[in-house]
Amino acid sequence: MVEAPCRKARVKNTLAMVNALAKQPLRRAANVQDGLAAFSARLIALQGRQGRRRR
Repeated sequence: MVEAPCRKARVKNTLAMVNALAKQPLRRAANVQDGLAAFSARLIALQGRQGRRRR
């Protein structure tokens, strides 16, 4: 099946992106709540960007 390697690569890239998105705000935050809020904001921004990209 040709799609399986491509799908694996996409999942791997997505997880790497989420990892990168999480590291910076959590590292710089004064506390866990602030870090999670910043991380959530980054994910929402990415989601909005991806939605505009598909149109």
